[in-house]
Amino acid sequence: MPGYPRDEFARVPPELVDAVRRVAARARRVVSVCTGAFVLARAGLLDGRRATTHWLACAALAEAFPQVRVEPDAIYVRDGPIVTSAGVTAGIDVALALVGEDRGEDRARAVAKYLVVFLQRPGGQSQFRARDAMAGPRSATLRRALDLVAADPAGDHRLPTMAAKLAVSERQLSRLFRREARDDVRPVRRTRPGRGRTGTPGVRRRPGARRRAGLRVRLG
Repeated sequence: MPGYPRDEFARVPPELVDAVRRVAARARRVVSVCTGAFVLARAGLLDGRRATTHWLACAALAEAFPQVRVEPDAIYVRDGPIVTSAGVTAGIDVALALVGEDRGEDRARAVAKYLVVFLQRPGGQSQFRARDAMAGPRSATLRRALDLVAADPAGDHRLPTMAAKLAVSERQLSRLFRREARDDVRPVRRTRPGRGRTGTPGVRRRPGARRRAGLRVRLG
């Protein structure tokens, strides 16, 4: 869903909202760029979800839709099958992440190189804040997994829960962690925050593998 001028926030046509709601019911995922998040919110697609939009419109989104958990610092936010992004150029970040999901990280990296943009934009945005001293995973799915952990360190980050939130199978999520760590990964009962370490969903790895993967785990 593309964005639209700020003065039109309150005048989203009901026909457009209904059409988006119908299409979303059949879609594998739904993506908004910039202020397109307002249309998704009016369609009820962001109820109870984390979301973002252009920084100039974040306060308006939070005020108009208190049931949406607005993250004003994020470049983009993935919550289940719904992806929302900040300004227009943040749509490029989202597009690269989706290319990585569908066609692989090598293809996404090649596209980013051709466009002369970062595959994973650096900066102080909320999805990078908890991991700014670590190398980020190459997989967009694993980056989203760490975003979820960073956003709610005390939450339920067991493998089945995280796989459901990321819209992937438990086997696929384990395989992604295994490939990133180049080590054996086994499900654990729970993950909890601890002493400044970022929790990682449902995985156990040998100490030497943590630094290689750029992930740190506190196991309970």
